[in-house]
Parts: sequence; structure tokens; C-alpha cells
Amino acid sequence: MAEPGVRSSRAAVASPDAPQPQVPNRRAALEAVADAQSARQRRSLLIGAVSGAVLLASVFAVVSMHVHMAQNQYGLRDMQVSLAQQQQRNLQLKDEFARKSSGEWIVPRANALGLQQPERVEVVTVEASPITKSPSGNISRTPSTGTVPPRSAKDSGAATH
Repeated sequence: MAEPGVRSSRAAVASPDAPQPQVPNRRAALEAVADAQSARQRRSLLIGAVSGAVLLASVFAVVSMHVHMAQNQYGLRDMQVSLAQQQQRNLQLKDEFARKSSGEWIVPRANALGLQQPERVEVVTVEASPITKSPSGNISRTPSTGTVPPRSAKDSGAATH
């Protein structure tokens, strides 16, 4: 047994009349509201951070597209200037072609080269002939002949020098 001044732990538990020491309840200090509040705060911070990142990326994309469009505008302007120059050159070449295709330009140049007007002009036309297939499988055209009566250079309306 135990000595009169010393108590054992069994004796303390065994005696129902003994006063029980007050142990603070740890669970009572924890509040579920505090946990929900901190989770809500973390969620709000996360949503704010993601929203901020999306907003920042959107602003960067808009600025980037604006810079890209400005650069392309310079290229477009250069192409428009080049197009206007090429169209002007095309008009000049068409005018030159029309002048050099006229009889007024060709006849003096031909005479300068020693070419002469023919005494008579003959025009030969050939009509399209039908395509025929021989029994052996060969495809050929049957030639047809057609002639136009000869005309003299005076009748053709050619310019004379």
C-alpha cells in the first residue's frame, strides 16, 4: 500500500469523491468559423491573383497587337506607294506600246531598215477541220483548204511613205 502522505495515481482515479483537476478543453479554443473564414480569405486571394494575372496578360496582348498592327501599317504604306508607282509605270508602258504598234511608227522604222511594201497581199485562212478517228484508233484532222483572193497593197489600205 501507499504511505499516508503519498498518493498514487490509482488512488486518485479510484476515489470518486476526489475533486477532478480542471483541464482546459483544447477543442473549445478552435472555432470552425475561423477555419471557414481563412479558407474564404485564401480563396479570395487566389481568385484575385488569377484575375490579376489574366488582366495583366490581356493588357500585354492588347499592347502587343497594337504594336504589331502599327508595324504592319508601315509595311502597308510602303506597298501602297510601290503599287502606285507600278500602276503609273504600267500606264506609261501601255501608252508606249500603243504608240509603237501604230502604223505611223512602224512604217518609217521598217523603211529605215530597208523593208519595202509588197506589191500584192494574200490572206490565207484555214477553217477548222473535224477530228476523225480511224478504225485502227488513230486520231487525225482532215485538212481543209480555203483561200481568199489576193489583194494589192493599195487595196489593203496600208500606209505609203
